[in-house]
Amino acid sequence: MRISVVLLFFLCLSPVFASQCSTALVGVMETPDGFEGVLANLTVSMAPGSGKVWVDTMPLTKVETQVSARMARDVACELLSVNCSSIDFYYLMRSDYIMVGGPSAGAPMAVCTMALLLNKSLDPGVVMTGTINPDGSVGPVGSIDAKARALTGYDTLLVPEGSFFNESDVYGVELVNVADVLEAFSYYTGYDVVFTNVSSEELVSADYLDLMQLMSDDLISVAGDYLNGSVAGSLLNESRDFYGNASYYSAASLAVRSLINSIYDSNLYLLNESPESINDLLVNVSSRVDEFKQSFINDLLIDHLYDLEGFAITMDRVSEAEDMIAEGLNSSDAGEALFLYSFAETRLITAYQWSFILDYFSSDKVVDFDLAVIKPLIIERLEAARNAITYAKTIVGPEYLAGAEDHLNNAVNSYNRDGFIYALFESLKARAEANLLMELRGLDDLSDRIAFKRDSAERAVSKSMSRGYLPLLALSYLEYSMAFEDDPFQELIFLAYAKEFASLGSSINEFVKYSRDSYSVPYQVTRQFDYGLLRQGLLVILGFVLGLVAALSGVGG
Repeated sequence: MRISVVLLFFLCLSPVFASQCSTALVGVMETPDGFEGVLANLTVSMAPGSGKVWVDTMPLTKVETQVSARMARDVACELLSVNCSSIDFYYLMRSDYIMVGGPSAGAPMAVCTMALLLNKSLDPGVVMTGTINPDGSVGPVGSIDAKARALTGYDTLLVPEGSFFNESDVYGVELVNVADVLEAFSYYTGYDVVFTNVSSEELVSADYLDLMQLMSDDLISVAGDYLNGSVAGSLLNESRDFYGNASYYSAASLAVRSLINSIYDSNLYLLNESPESINDLLVNVSSRVDEFKQSFINDLLIDHLYDLEGFAITMDRVSEAEDMIAEGLNSSDAGEALFLYSFAETRLITAYQWSFILDYFSSDKVVDFDLAVIKPLIIERLEAARNAITYAKTIVGPEYLAGAEDHLNNAVNSYNRDGFIYALFESLKARAEANLLMELRGLDDLSDRIAFKRDSAERAVSKSMSRGYLPLLALSYLEYSMAFEDDPFQELIFLAYAKEFASLGSSINEFVKYSRDSYSVPYQVTRQFDYGLLRQGLLVILGFVLGLVAALSGVGG
């Protein structure tokens, strides 16, 4: 008899502190005749604490096993919507054999952790081998035949979906393919964990649509005013098409790309003049970025939960512009410097756009907010990104992680310069990309993962919204992912971002204090950006390198 455990996303489970969970593990040891399957025992226990993960193995294992235990804990807690920050977990592994180390115990560790949190018992006749991916999917492992032959007296061996094994062999144990730990948990316990899925269309609220429509209106208008060149024109036409289908963030993002192209194209002539002319542009936009930043912070009034994310996004755009300006001033390549200027100029425009959010929503509470108070959050996210990259290197190899490491390096450098918001955003992107690479290992067709990844992202967004937040960036990334139907990898990247950014507002909110009542502000936009001053500057300083257009495919609003 199979029983369902229904999890609502807005429900935070209170863990029951069961004594422990035990299950058999199967691995391999190296012999003169090849790999031979051997058994081990896993015991997982938990106790009130501070979120630590303890691993004790005998014989000693490689670092992959330790990282797998942390990943297993994270996946189990996230899937079950349990806040595990006040729980310590202990993973004890014992074997009489010197097993080949690796991450293949990650999936059974996750299942055992889930059983503890839900106070369920595991079927002792079931054994599992498989790595654990950050989204709960089970990754591939080797030596299935050798492992199966070692399971005398057991009923079932759960293996990752798509595993290769010699079907002509008689193992004495049933081999069952499982796609994720939820499916594995069902085989182990007889219980199905059922989620109430919510589609992207259901998640999009009127607040979000109204706000994104306002932003895309302005960006399309500005891009049209400065339109220069066929590439920019094509992008702007695409933007208008998306706008007509109410895909407003996608429309805004394409308008941004059009504007960057136009800004550069209009100033290609500067490449034939002295390098100082491009430096002058960078200095000019730098002064306007500083002016906006100072004015924005001085006039800051956070009086709504939604404002926290609007503030964060605005500051991220400012920091990105500052980084582009610094890189451009240090560049010896005139074309690159002009591209970086064009990008910075456009980022300043989008900073103005996102700053509107703080006028769009209001409530009766005011937040006293100091950027420095979120330093613990950033350190936590930096460490999470670093751990994800470390684990991914053991799974997919370091050669695939250059992009994730670039984001992490940007985050660390920005943090050291007190650029806290940009550091936070870059660390989230680093973790999202590292996690995604692990999740895609062994897949021949990336499109097979899209539905699973979209469900995961939508659950994360739904959970955030059920707690009273409007995860603007996560919703935007969800929408924007649909613009890449012909590019599965880009679609998966933005779905990964959507999941990672879904909890941004609630995470920041944990570090702020509501200090006093605010004055009443009507529910309307009270500030419109005057593009007049910006246009006066841009009339002299526009341009972009056509050959770099392809690099802009992921640029969002």
